[in-house]
Amino acid sequence: MFKIEIKLPDNLLEKEIDEFESQRVQVGVLDKAKMASIPRSRKKGLSRIKGTSYPRRKIHKKSKTLTVTKLAEYMDEYYGFISDAPLVPSNTDLIKVTNELIKIFNGDLDPRRVENAAIAIIRNPIIRMDYGRNAASTEKEKGFNRPLVDSATLFNNITAKYYIKGG
Repeated sequence: MFKIEIKLPDNLLEKEIDEFESQRVQVGVLDKAKMASIPRSRKKGLSRIKGTSYPRRKIHKKSKTLTVTKLAEYMDEYYGFISDAPLVPSNTDLIKVTNELIKIFNGDLDPRRVENAAIAIIRNPIIRMDYGRNAASTEKEKGFNRPLVDSATLFNNITAKYYIKGG
């Protein structure tokens, strides 16, 4: 048997690894100035979250003091829906983000696909109701049982941004 052993330099893929690791995706409520919506009473009727069949209360008006970012901070403290999203065991969307980053690294430039996959990391557990149920009093007030969704202001403002660090 003929055998050749090839010793590759330790830093052979160092540049490629650095390039891959320089890819970043920010996800969450990125618009710091947008004001939260105040929902109408459930007696005024419900509507649907855009692109889904899930209910939300209609919007009454915009808050003068509460931003969507602050609302997200409050809800994240209680539910951990942003900070703990990658840690949810049933959340396979993290693998999708990684696969899309690999595609970009291999030359298939479509950052919007990475952003959509990153948004799904946070939105899909909300849609699947991984955070449990609303209290009976909250469900009665809202007219439906879907935690983290009232007027869908928070849900609809979850966005992502792909960028290259230092680029």
